[in-house]
Amino acid sequence: MYTDPAYGFAVWDSMLRGAPFNTITMPDLADIARDRNEFLAYWSPAQYLFAGPLEWAGLGLGAATNVVTTVFTALGLVGWYRFYRSWNFPVASAAVALAITAGNRYFALPFGIYSGGEILQFGAMPWFLLLLGRWSALQRSEAVLVLAAIVGIAFFKLSGGLFALCALAAVVVWDLLPITRISWRRPLTALGIAIAFGAALYFGWISRGETAIQARGAANWGALVPSFIEGWAASVMGMFSLGDLVARLVQQPGRQLLHSLDAIYLVAAVPALLLLGWSARRLRDTHADYLRFAGAVAFFYIAALAVIYGKGGQIIMEDRYYRPLALILLVGIVQAVVTSRPTIRLPLGALAAAMMVYGISSYVVRLQHNRHVPIGARAFHQGTLTHDGLALMKRELAGADRNTVAWVMMPEIALEARPARVVVNAGVEGLLGIRKYKGRAGRVLVFVDNNMVQDGRIQIVLKSFVDYDPSKWVATTLGDSTVFTQ
Repeated sequence: MYTDPAYGFAVWDSMLRGAPFNTITMPDLADIARDRNEFLAYWSPAQYLFAGPLEWAGLGLGAATNVVTTVFTALGLVGWYRFYRSWNFPVASAAVALAITAGNRYFALPFGIYSGGEILQFGAMPWFLLLLGRWSALQRSEAVLVLAAIVGIAFFKLSGGLFALCALAAVVVWDLLPITRISWRRPLTALGIAIAFGAALYFGWISRGETAIQARGAANWGALVPSFIEGWAASVMGMFSLGDLVARLVQQPGRQLLHSLDAIYLVAAVPALLLLGWSARRLRDTHADYLRFAGAVAFFYIAALAVIYGKGGQIIMEDRYYRPLALILLVGIVQAVVTSRPTIRLPLGALAAAMMVYGISSYVVRLQHNRHVPIGARAFHQGTLTHDGLALMKRELAGADRNTVAWVMMPEIALEARPARVVVNAGVEGLLGIRKYKGRAGRVLVFVDNNMVQDGRIQIVLKSFVDYDPSKWVATTLGDSTVFTQ
């Protein structure tokens, strides 16, 4: 279980207990004896609305996420194949593009770590693009259907809505050229769709909570142009999980060589743009319509993300944000490469094959890792909780009720704490020692690993419960985990 979807399943648990839609219930910091509700706008609801009902129907949550991952993986493979063929790419090129996709780390990852919106978007996006192509005339009924489809794709992943708008813009922008013969109907219809979607998204979602597009600090408009350039590199590297590989090499926990990959993406933009330009030249006679669409989508989407980076949005430069674009561009590069001379085809093919080996081996490594981590009461592997920690939680929370408050280090651990009310580690948000918990509950349990005890961070946590006597906490240790109760 990954952290982001874990927050989503915490919302699902809250809804099962009677909370409003997409609202998480948690102890009120002003008085932990009572609850407060918070609308969770940061992620789309689809990450829990498919697997949650399957768990409610009787599957373990791990099995439920496996079902969702498998279904949307299959939908994605079929959908992207049909999308490639809709642009008249040969069967062989479409098949090679799918093989590269299926062999990559980003494809294997959801089978080891449930990624929520990432895998849902993989499965849903090609079908949206196919529908957009079918309804591209944007007659009145088609415009309504396109608007509904954009809302649907945003339901799977919020950033999908932005990508969908960029795809819509790519369909109609050519009606504005040449300027002496502008056809206004489709562009104005598309503008109306964008305004309607933006208004619905803002008033129905963004205005109700924090999202990734909102600034986390001062704007940095000086990063606008570099981010735009880096986006082209991320779009190409995202086809082969190259950015994921680089991050694994230079950003390993405890051995972090670089805090940001911006410089690497900036350098990689040179070969990426050369590869894209070379591919476009090879396709301009046979796939001109595809080039116009893919090029416009790329320009609009990379520019939109650059603006988000520039205004200080809460995202970093990563392959995954550019994955839908990467999958659109991939088949064009494949077609250009497979029809080129051997001196170009062989080295690029070897690079793709090497990254496929990395992707498949990463799945095997994750599989072996998961076999040695504990499976909790909800039947998913706990990536951050040890066997000792799980056993300690199970023992200490036996008989817990809504008068019990459990403080835990990560949201995925919180999923094991039902039916207690859970406070998730403020340190995740950089607020350890700043956030204070007032009031008194029937019982408070603070679960930590022994590293927090040894380095003294536990004292910061315990002092955050301002209405509890610091000398009356009782510590119980089991292996590498400890719980403090009062």
